Amino acid sequence: MSIVLKSLETSKLCINSTLINRSHHFLNGLSPGREKWEFAITMGKVTHTSNISKGALNTLADCVQSVIADSNARVFQGIKRDGIEEGLCYLGLPPTRYNAHGDKIGIANQDEFFVFVNHDREIYHWLWETVSASDLENRFLRRVR
Repeated sequence: MSIVLKSLETSKLCINSTLINRSHHFLNGLSPGREKWEFAITMGKVTHTSNISKGALNTLADCVQSVIADSNARVFQGIKRDGIEEGLCYLGLPPTRYNAHGDKIGIANQDEFFVFVNHDREIYHWLWETVSASDLENRFLRRVR
């Protein structure tokens, strides 16, 4: 079974003005329709990531940025297991991967990088995972790009 692309109502996905009053870092990327978008990530999340390891911080700086800005990244809407319908997940293959020490390492076959974004365009989670087409079909409600 193949995943069917469906259009996404992007007007519901906008930067919430309350985010500007909090401490956020903003990253440039692309909407599912490939328009320029600004994504937010809390400074608390950035600080927490930097405390994990140099590799975790490099992953945030390079891999997250690369995937949300990649016009070829696949974008899915809705996470079935969490019942989240408005959030997005960007899936892509950044040019590099990092170990805990911050050194560049090879990317395993079938590994892809996931970036999860809520309805306010706030990035809240990212990770490397091995995926198959059936995994994606079972995980997300619909593919929007």
